[in-house]
Amino acid sequence: MQTTRPAISADIDRLVALERAASVGERSAQAYAKELELVWSRVLVLETHGAGVVAASVTWLVEDEAELHWVTVHPEQRRRGFAAELMRAAIADVRARGARRMVLEVRRSNEAAQALYRTCGFGPIGVRARYYQHDSEDAIVMELLIDAEP
Repeated sequence: MQTTRPAISADIDRLVALERAASVGERSAQAYAKELELVWSRVLVLETHGAGVVAASVTWLVEDEAELHWVTVHPEQRRRGFAAELMRAAIADVRARGARRMVLEVRRSNEAAQALYRTCGFGPIGVRARYYQHDSEDAIVMELLIDAEP
């Protein structure tokens, strides 16, 4: 059994551990605490019975435009549909809060993530050349137009 819900301060240590395990960043507990306080930010977590928090996402919503900042799944929990479930929850969440459009950037080399986003209805709308600082890799910009009704 699994549950997707907004993160709370009690999740901060689990979020830091998830991010480190997935090698996607090095945000501190303080950075997560601040993220949870931002009115435009929503951190969602996906929990499973027995494994705890196995996936998380961060979206920002300004006016009617949402941006997916990141989504990650613990390496030992991948290929089980958790990322797709979390994406559906994130889209439903921003829709309920008034988003009409959602955008994201994804590494050109991350074909698995691009495929996931396409299955969720996103399409490419542009490229940000040399977007990622440490290796100058391009980012593919993708967009989802959100209907008022699911």
